[in-house]
This record gives sequence, structure tokens and C-alpha cells, in this order.
Amino acid sequence: MRVTVILPAVRPVSPPDIFFPLTPGGSSIQLRTRWASTASYVPCYTIEYQSLFGHEKYGKQAGEDATWIIKIGPAFGVFLVLATQRPDAQSLPTGVSSNVSQRFALKVMDQTANDMILGTSAYKNGIRATTFRAEVDAGLGYQVGAAAQPLVVRTFYLNLPDTERVAKRARQLREHAGTLSGAALGQDDATPHRDVLADVLDVFGGESGLQWAELTARLERRFPERWAEATADAVSAELRARGVRSVDVKADGQARKGCRRADVEAAVEGS
Repeated sequence: MRVTVILPAVRPVSPPDIFFPLTPGGSSIQLRTRWASTASYVPCYTIEYQSLFGHEKYGKQAGEDATWIIKIGPAFGVFLVLATQRPDAQSLPTGVSSNVSQRFALKVMDQTANDMILGTSAYKNGIRATTFRAEVDAGLGYQVGAAAQPLVVRTFYLNLPDTERVAKRARQLREHAGTLSGAALGQDDATPHRDVLADVLDVFGGESGLQWAELTARLERRFPERWAEATADAVSAELRARGVRSVDVKADGQARKGCRRADVEAAVEGS
């Protein structure tokens, strides 16, 4: 239910008070103009939205918040993206379905699901995502709102080089966030579970601080079965997730980011 936190966070009581200090009488054109020069886009993704809007306690409020964002958000660069594999009348509030400006449907199974996504009477008007063939038409879908007429578009085409680039970038992001584990780190059931705090203290030696690159190299040399091919970003992310600060550490006359032994010891005591 993390989306229930995101939605209220981007719904101010009074938009100008949150986004811009406008004087009374400021127009929406002025708002958009000022936003365009000072802010970036803020996408808000809600995957499997039926779990949110159908929630017994938070569903009604989430629907109202979502409708508010759809109506007002674009003026400030805030865009709500809703996705589900099971569209039906109970899972999507009327205020949301009637106000979205962009609609896209992959293959759906019936007229109800088709019209819930693509709009009322879409099926009767010949806009039928039911006609796509399973597997054969994978990636094809109807898009409504991007052009004067509904379009059949292809969502992806990844050849091997493109796929490799996507996978490499995804791994870099996971390493930086410290979210890789198991087979993704070359571990299997026989690989000893690593304790980053204990391993780091083991390789610190008599140093009071180590830069990330040097710390990573020491971990790989001392524990190759656990830290082979680890990157400085991955080590940093794992330690920061355990409460160890990333600070400037001076070595060979140069200051680079790393960590202090005292911070690692404090994290061990607090764990």
C-alpha cells in the first residue's frame, strides 16, 4: 500500500501555496509557465491499482486523490500512471476513468474490460483490444488520446544488443541501491551468507577510515567467495542501508568517499 503514501504527498491543499508563491489572481497559464522554468516532471506509478482503489479503508480516499491529481497535476508536471491486469467497474473509480487523458490497452478478454480502459462505447466503435492474438500480437495495443484517432502501437522491440544494455543499466541501478542478492551476486545455496558489517570490520585492519574502492578491493581479496565482482557502489549501498555514513576519507593526499571504522562499529552495536 505504498501508493497511499505517495498520493496524499503530492496533493496540496492549495496548489499555489505548495508549488509557487503566487499573488492572488494568478492564472493557470502563469502557473504552468513558472513550473516549466523551475521544476521537473514527477511521475507517480500505481501498479495493480485495483488493490489500492478496492482497499476497504483507504480505497475511497485514494480514488479522490487520484482524480484530483489527474485534473490538477499536469499543470505542475505531476502525472499519474495507472496499470492493472484486471480492469473492471469495481476496481476503477468513475472519477478516475472519466478524466484520464491517455489510455492504452494490450489484449483484454471482453467488452467490459475493453471499455473500462479505452472509454465508454469504444468496443461498439470498433476500438477492440479483444482482437489481439495471444503471444502472436504480444506488445501490440490500442492507444487513445495521443492522436486525433485511436492508434494500434507496438510497445517494445528489443534486439539482443538493446536487451544487454538495458540489463547492464538495471544491474548498475540495483548495485547502487544495494538490492542485489542471491544468484544475482553469484551466490548459491552453498555460498556462505555474508554479513557486510562483520566482513568490513575484518578487513579494516588498523585503519580508521577506508575509501570505497580500497574497501571493496580488500573485501574481494579476503572473501572472494562472497565479494567477487562486487563494486564500490554496491558495497557503499549495503553499508549505508545498515546505517553507515558515506564520508570523505583522505588517502595518498586525495579525499574520496568512504566510511569510518567507528561508524561501522556503531552500526554493529545498533543491529
